[in-house]
Amino acid sequence: MSRSLPEEEVGRLYRDHFAALFRTAARLIGGDAAEDIVHEAFEALIRAVRKGLVDADLDPRAYLFRTVINRAINLLRKRSNRQKAEQAAAQSEGVDDPDPTTRLTLALAMAQLPKDQRLLLFLRYYTDLDMSEIAAILGTTPNTASQRLRRARQALAEQLDSVPPAQDEVSS
Repeated sequence: MSRSLPEEEVGRLYRDHFAALFRTAARLIGGDAAEDIVHEAFEALIRAVRKGLVDADLDPRAYLFRTVINRAINLLRKRSNRQKAEQAAAQSEGVDDPDPTTRLTLALAMAQLPKDQRLLLFLRYYTDLDMSEIAAILGTTPNTASQRLRRARQALAEQLDSVPPAQDEVSS
């Protein structure tokens, strides 16, 4: 038997989670399509509950985050122009470092990591989710997510060691 989410429950979920979902999408793809992706995630949740694919009694936060992230990644794949992805990253908030050289060095190092490691680092340090939330989004245990995050940090450190520091100008 199909079940639906009551309208007031959808409204509560929207009020409670929209801002965090929007920030996540905006940081991944920029603000231009973030709101659409979040709305699509809510629509997907409603359809999934109706079809019995998702238990409406469980906390849907992980489903919503996973859907937003998957849709954002799909959109990035469609954007063949790498410059658009770099502009979206430049528009993102969350990095308080005013030094553009450091930010560029970090972006170059991150770009060298596999996408699963980039996603883990993003979820932990840009969205400020805890390990249990990250594990739920990735469909794994908190211990496994923590181990993968440790490896991602090690890989990032190795990349940062191998990236020559960007310099403003070389004076002669």
